[in-house]
Amino acid sequence: MSMARKVQQQYYTRGREGVFRTNEGLDTVAKSSNLDNNFIKKTLHPFCTYFPPAELSQRGEKDVQKYPESITVFHSDNGDMVIGRAMYLAADFTGQRETMFVHNYIVPRELKEAYIVDPIAIFHNNQFASHYDHTLGKELPELDRLPYDTKASYSGQQELLTKLKVNEKIFKQLMRATILSIASNKKVFISLDVDISESSYYAKRLVEVIYYSLPYELRRHFGFSTYQNVPQAKKYINVMFVEKDSFRQADRSIDKEFIFDFVNERYLNVDVVEEDNHYLNLIWACLTYPDVNKSYFQFAEEAIQDLDSNKTLAYATYSQLGAIFRVEKGTFDPYAKNKEGMLNSILSFVNEQNFAKKTKLLTLFNKLVQQEKNELLSGSVLSVAYIKELLVYCQYVEKDYIHSYISVIALSLYNNRKTGKDGSYTKQVLLQLQDRPHLFQELMEHLCGSHEYENIAEELIIERAASIVTVKALNEEINYWRKLSPNIITRFFFIEQINLTVINLLKKDKAYISRGNEILHLLHKIVEQDNRYEQFSEQIIQTVLNQVFNSIKLGALKLQDIDELKSMMQQEKKQVNTILTNNRELQQLQSELELAFSILHSSHRNSDDFYEDLDELSPRSFESVQLLFKNIIKDNPSKRLFSLVKYAFYIQGNGNYRNRNDYEYRYDELLIFVDHLTNGKEQVIDFLMFDSELIGSSKKYQKYVRSYFSKKNNKVLKDSTVKKKMLTVRSKKFKEFIKELSLEQSNGLVRFLHKYRKMIALGAAIVFVMAIIGLVLLFMFKDNGPVVNDPLPTLEPSPTPTIEQTPLPTSTTDPIDGSNGLTPETSGLPGNSPLPEVSGSTDSTGVDNTEDNSEEPISEPTPVTSTESVDDAINEANNP
Repeated sequence: MSMARKVQQQYYTRGREGVFRTNEGLDTVAKSSNLDNNFIKKTLHPFCTYFPPAELSQRGEKDVQKYPESITVFHSDNGDMVIGRAMYLAADFTGQRETMFVHNYIVPRELKEAYIVDPIAIFHNNQFASHYDHTLGKELPELDRLPYDTKASYSGQQELLTKLKVNEKIFKQLMRATILSIASNKKVFISLDVDISESSYYAKRLVEVIYYSLPYELRRHFGFSTYQNVPQAKKYINVMFVEKDSFRQADRSIDKEFIFDFVNERYLNVDVVEEDNHYLNLIWACLTYPDVNKSYFQFAEEAIQDLDSNKTLAYATYSQLGAIFRVEKGTFDPYAKNKEGMLNSILSFVNEQNFAKKTKLLTLFNKLVQQEKNELLSGSVLSVAYIKELLVYCQYVEKDYIHSYISVIALSLYNNRKTGKDGSYTKQVLLQLQDRPHLFQELMEHLCGSHEYENIAEELIIERAASIVTVKALNEEINYWRKLSPNIITRFFFIEQINLTVINLLKKDKAYISRGNEILHLLHKIVEQDNRYEQFSEQIIQTVLNQVFNSIKLGALKLQDIDELKSMMQQEKKQVNTILTNNRELQQLQSELELAFSILHSSHRNSDDFYEDLDELSPRSFESVQLLFKNIIKDNPSKRLFSLVKYAFYIQGNGNYRNRNDYEYRYDELLIFVDHLTNGKEQVIDFLMFDSELIGSSKKYQKYVRSYFSKKNNKVLKDSTVKKKMLTVRSKKFKEFIKELSLEQSNGLVRFLHKYRKMIALGAAIVFVMAIIGLVLLFMFKDNGPVVNDPLPTLEPSPTPTIEQTPLPTSTTDPIDGSNGLTPETSGLPGNSPLPEVSGSTDSTGVDNTEDNSEEPISEPTPVTSTESVDDAINEANNP
């Protein structure tokens, strides 16, 4: 365990040798044994200087007493306090050269606190040495305490300020500048309008007044020097007194510092001090009552303990504490002017760690709150800002004591509701509580526990619920109360309000089924997280189901709605059954929905069972279901839902369950619906192909399809691509029908050629045969050129051949005239005319004996054919 340090000493002057040098010169010449050498070199030596005033040097003043001494006080980095005096000496040890002498006392940080609180020894030390006797050695004694004039006292302040022309305004500006200097790097330079020989005396007296006016924490960082020949920024020094006329114009090294030039009445960078600064007003008013200031400083000392330097050295801090101190002493004006501000000021010095140490502040706080509570009993209302400060205070109070402050807030809420002054007051108060769940819960329990106060809680819940317009907001509201006041959720009026909110939310939302499912989902999630809310959840679920089912208009539903309803009915089966009990309309709706579910989600939508089910519905239900299917198809015009189209236009009670092709439909409406659905596009063709079996077997259906294409879509089958597509179905009857329909939509020439295609084919064949015969004859009688020396043959008329009448085989009686065999009309020959005679010489074998001696090739004539357009028409007629 190290021994407690004592006050150390150091001498500095010119000597034959020093502590740190072996030859003559300026150096530390003596010191206490325990004074650290490094501390001397780095901290003390920079302050071991003295420059005589220019005024005295210029006139060659020999009287040493007229040279001002320089008292310097500062706090070093290690916390030790240095109190020194530098003075002018006319001669050194040689007796020939002028020099200086410095005597420093170094007070350890553990001893300096007494001098901070009572600085009499700092300003009235009468034991500063004036010279050094080397014969006494280099070691100086350690001291238990600073020596000082015990007869001295702090007095005569007002007379001193008057003498130095320091009025109230300048004094407050000087104190403000000093505090700002302590908290920053700015310096305060002062030049007094006194004789140079007296300047150090008055400087020490003035700085003593400043020192006594500073709170203790500021004193621990305050450094000053009573004389320097010129202004200069020195580490640790805040206030420096300088020689008259040492401020040079446009001196950039000091142009931003605080300048108090009393000689020229020039004060630079000194702002006007605010009139309501309670600290400055206090120290000025008590300038001659140091005990009052001492009481304030003790109060401030407790208030700032365990706070950081940003707070403890701040100029504003001491104005706040000045106001609080006045209230603590019984002057309530500062509190009355700004109650919330006063509470805020008090609490700005309190935190969770130092709460127990701030006895005076907390006592005052409670005193003020009790005063407000007394006024509340008369019907007054606390401001929201005041309540905010109360809640901050409650954070530090033990749980057993919180109730008394919560009761004050509840009483204020009650008074406001009673007077009706501010409709948003309750909501604003609760906003202050939402970040403090334990206090919020405490307040709500207090409100709900009193018949007089519970209406406040109800109004709050109603007001908050009014802003809920989405499921997300509903979820957030429930979670809000779960976090801040869980027990509220199980109370009757909260459940009732949430029920009303859910009803309004679903009423206003077109997608009420989706929203209902979302609400059900979040309610189940809440119960999973905390089963305390099971009863609450069940009641809200009941409300959701009631609202959803009573809002359903079957014909207005969409496919997604059907799916979500199915999910809802399955998930909440028990609750749904409860709702359906003794409610015929909802029971009927359930039947309709279940049938719709079955048809929509069945893999066999054409099941005869569904037609039976449709027939069993009441006419009203049947109409609703058909309207539902139409609506679903309109929202989802795809092949997937083609099977629903027939259900939507089925004629109830006209089905034949043994042959579904005999079921009756409103075909005209059906086709118009599909046409409007697709705007006559190719999807109509897809639907007809989908229903090809029924179309092929139903003449009635074909009739309406034929009418549709005739009136609405008379060009579509002229498109060969569409036609080929439709002929890919399996139904032969449908294919035949499409061919018929295609022919009906073709042009007149095609229809004519198709109608008379057999006769045209026969005529074409006859023309073709005759053309061949003509070519052969032309070839036979073609001139082959002249024959040498052969006379032309003489043609004689040949005898007319006789055609032998050979009887034809017996045939069936002709349906027209009843005759047997062929008549001239039916033979294709004119009457009984003989065949025309053929020219040319032939032998008995029928071979041509004419010689062909020509060597030229024979040109074959081009056969006569029909036009391409006619051929195309014939082909189209034969293959419609």
